[in-house]
Amino acid sequence: MVSAKQIQNSYIKLYESLRSYVWPLSIVEGIADLEIAVYKAFPSIEAIQAAFAFLKYMCEQYVKNDDELFSKFDDFEEILNNSETMYAKLNTRTRKDSIDESF
Repeated sequence: MVSAKQIQNSYIKLYESLRSYVWPLSIVEGIADLEIAVYKAFPSIEAIQAAFAFLKYMCEQYVKNDDELFSKFDDFEEILNNSETMYAKLNTRTRKDSIDESF
């Protein structure tokens, strides 16, 4: 089981490497699709994997010899492949937090 936070942290590292390039619109859209999938309130592993696979394929068409970038792709993929389920920590409020103290 992997946490949504772990996937988000790995995505941030991948994104830092992706920022080194000026990408065509199709790849920019792929980056946006992956980011949306990663940061949903209830993320789906399948949706993240699909967006990731598309982005990785498209980037491989444009970049051939960037070991750092593909290392980040590999790290992200390893996190996705090591877990079939994901959980997201939900913020909870205590009763004391929700009491209106204006009285």
